[in-house]
Amino acid sequence: MDTDAGPLVVARTGDGLDAARLLLPTLPDVLRPELGDAVVAAIPHRDVLYACPRADAPIEALAARAADASARAPHPITARLFDLSPRGLSPR
Repeated sequence: MDTDAGPLVVARTGDGLDAARLLLPTLPDVLRPELGDAVVAAIPHRDVLYACPRADAPIEALAARAADASARAPHPITARLFDLSPRGLSPR
C-alpha cells in the first residue's frame, strides 16, 4: 500500500503465521520488486508482517505502526524493527 511516508507492504493472511514469514529465506526476493534491496520489517504480533524501504520517513511511520499494533495485540511479539537484506536478517 502507498502511505504518506512511502510504500508499505502488509502481510495479513489470517492464518496466524504472518510474523513467521520474516524467517523465510525467499522473503527478500518477494519484497525486492516493491521495496528494493534495503528493507526494514516489523512483526508486532503473530498475525501481521510489515515491511518498508530503508528510508528515514517510512521507518519512522513503520516504528509507530509496529508499536501501536504490538501494544494492542492479544498475541504481541515485538515492536522492534529488523533489517532484511539478501544477506539475511538482523535486529535494528
